[in-house]
Amino acid sequence: MRAAAAVALLAVVLLATACARDLAYERPEFSIRGSDNDERIRSIASVVRKEFKDVVAVPSAQIVTDDQGTRAQFLVLITVPRETFFDSPSSTSQLQAQQDARQQVNSAIATLLRLSIKHLVPQDFTIRSIVLELVLPDGGVLEVVGQVEQLRGVPDDAPAQDWLERLSVSRQVVVPESVWQDLLNRSGLRSPTPTPRR
Repeated sequence: MRAAAAVALLAVVLLATACARDLAYERPEFSIRGSDNDERIRSIASVVRKEFKDVVAVPSAQIVTDDQGTRAQFLVLITVPRETFFDSPSSTSQLQAQQDARQQVNSAIATLLRLSIKHLVPQDFTIRSIVLELVLPDGGVLEVVGQVEQLRGVPDDAPAQDWLERLSVSRQVVVPESVWQDLLNRSGLRSPTPTPRR
C-alpha cells in the first residue's frame, strides 16, 4: 500500500506542473569542469546546487561501480518547506509558491539528467543509469532511476517533462531527521527542518 502511494506521490511531485502552460525548463549553459568523471560529476552537482539553491541541495555525487554495473549517483535534498511542497494551497499566492517550487525542483532534476548524459556518459560508455536519491521535505526518500539507454533519446533542448517521464521509482525508505540534518551539516548547507512522518 505504501509502495503504491510512493509511486503516486512521485507522479504528483515530479509531474504535477507538467500540464501547466507556464512550465518552462531553463537551460543555461553551465561550465562543467574536470579531467575525469569523478571531478565532472562533482562539478555537475555544484552548478545545479548553485543554480537551484532555493529548492534543492546536492551534497553528494559519485560514479559507483558494483555488481549492478556503473551508475552516476546523486543525493538530492528538496529544501522547500513541507507545507509549501505538499499541503493544499488555501490562497492564490500559496498556489503560486507551490507551483514555482515544484517547477524549480523539476528543472533541477532535469538539469542533473541532461548534464550527466552530456558530460559523463560520452566519457564512460559503461554508465548504464543515473540514480537520484531524492529526499522529500517530509523525510521520505525516493530512489529515482533513469536508464541511460532511454535518456539518450531526449533532445538536449527538450522540456523538463520529457526527462521526467523516463524516470522510474525503484524503492522508498524513510530517513530519520537526525540523518537528514547530518547530511546537510556535513555539507555546510542549511535548510528548513523536514517534518518527520507519523
